[in-house]
Amino acid sequence: MTPADADTSRRGRFLLLGALLLIVVFAAVAVAWVAVVAPENTDVRVLTRDAHDTSFWVPLLVTIVGGLALVALVFTTALRRLRRGEDLYAGRLARRGEST
Repeated sequence: MTPADADTSRRGRFLLLGALLLIVVFAAVAVAWVAVVAPENTDVRVLTRDAHDTSFWVPLLVTIVGGLALVALVFTTALRRLRRGEDLYAGRLARRGEST
């Protein structure tokens, strides 16, 4: 591993950790916002296909938390691979005119 590769790997780990931190902060803010807004707006309802009336807030929370958990899983997997020294771009297709 050359010094340039080590610097790139370190930068990649730093960026992934920053992205994970932002995901956690965004999730906390989104859940807090729903916790504040939902009790004030209990009348916001969703009509399902089978004509059942349900709360809007629970599916919103599930979507936010579930989606952010999946993104965090992808980032933590990439971070784990970088820490093991794996090149995440190995074997990628080069653009026209570039060598691999």
